[in-house]
Order: sequence, then structure tokens, then C-alpha cells
Amino acid sequence: MKKDKSVLDKKVTFKKGQTVMAVLKKHYKVVENNGFITEIDGLKQDQVAKKYWMFDINGKVAPKAANQIKVKSGDVITFYQKVYK
Repeated sequence: MKKDKSVLDKKVTFKKGQTVMAVLKKHYKVVENNGFITEIDGLKQDQVAKKYWMFDINGKVAPKAANQIKVKSGDVITFYQKVYK
């Protein structure tokens, strides 16, 4: 299970209490299904290749869906596609 190369590196602002999903949607074009991200700015997950969008918060894999986690000041959130074999 290897992370693919980063595409963007961007600092963004947000309002207190916003979820990861709300912040992501404010700054990027996002397609999601029940809080699970399926596409960011035209980069789709690939179910055939078992390549899915994931995200880390402060270097640790997020424990919940993006619509269930509130962003805190100083958080570093990294989105990436990961292949599960």
C-alpha cells in the first residue's frame, strides 16, 4: 500500500466548526458519496484498480469520513490516492 505522488500543496482558511469535507469543497471541485470522496478536481478514484481517495490529519490516517471530522487550527490535512491490493 503506497501513497501516490502529491498533486497540490495549498494552505487554506476555514471557519471554526467546519468539517474537512466543507473546507475541501470550498477550495476544490469535489464529488463524494455519503462523506467518502470519489473525485477531487477531476482526479477520480478507480475501483477497478482498487485506488481510492484517503486523507491523513497531522500525519495519521483519518479515523472517520471527511464529513465527520472538524478541522482545527494548525491541522495539516493530506489527500492522496492509495492502492489496496
